[in-house]
Amino acid sequence: MRIALFGTRLESKDLTHIQQLITILESSNASLTVYAPFYKSIREHLTFLKEPHCFHGKEDIPTDTSFLLSIGGDGTMLGTLPFVHDRKLPVLGINTGRLGFLSSVSKDHIQKALDEIFAGGYTLDRRTLLRLNCADNPFGDINYALNEVSINKSDPLVMLNIKVYVNEQYLNTYWADGLLVATATGSTAYSMSCGGPIITPGSHCFVITPIASHNLSVRPIVIPDESVIRIHITGRERSYMVGLDSRRAEFNAPTDFMLKRDHVTFDMISPRSEEFFNTIREKLMWGLDIRN
Repeated sequence: MRIALFGTRLESKDLTHIQQLITILESSNASLTVYAPFYKSIREHLTFLKEPHCFHGKEDIPTDTSFLLSIGGDGTMLGTLPFVHDRKLPVLGINTGRLGFLSSVSKDHIQKALDEIFAGGYTLDRRTLLRLNCADNPFGDINYALNEVSINKSDPLVMLNIKVYVNEQYLNTYWADGLLVATATGSTAYSMSCGGPIITPGSHCFVITPIASHNLSVRPIVIPDESVIRIHITGRERSYMVGLDSRRAEFNAPTDFMLKRDHVTFDMISPRSEEFFNTIREKLMWGLDIRN
């Protein structure tokens, strides 16, 4: 079995847990492939029985790799997208960050999660990706998002005028600080902080969520994920920011964007002990009495 490891940085408080992870994998006779910048940052602090193979891009990841482990928070998990897109390479998130909706396996449960996975006790969650198309696309081939496409104003003192069409049917003109189009996966991210609903991963829908709408009666709306969304931006503000998860670029109005479901999915490994409802209860502290 070959397993890829991806991370961006490692804090000293996590060294013991990551060494445990490496030891478990090597004792299971797994061949390791490590993201080169990550390996450079950890090799002086951790012990490998055998020098691992390193990769810089997705073309460097051997074709016999079984899955990829993302070591960090949800931002690190999002960073794996360019490496697994079109590869059908499943990803498991080991959470050394903070909240961790995507990287759901706690660093204290590494042994338990890996035991389940090696025994076949897991499911594959095939998460929808959202693809953006527009003229002069600055995102190049990485024009897709797992969580959301965000549109934000550049000037804090003005609003954007955002017209939205769903399957070429006019939905609404949003006078707002911005707009989010989120996947079910992204419903627990930026969209949730703007009042959007939590959507279970297998729901096959998008949610359109305004950011600080000037019209207080405007609310988020959920639509099927086979919909094609067209967004047209006008107004006095000539520039604004468009984000695909954590990647951002500046655009000038007026511009049309087409958003639709990508042709591939992002496959997440979910150990059976890491169930979605349990995750949101724990992360959002539902049912916890904090009065005392």
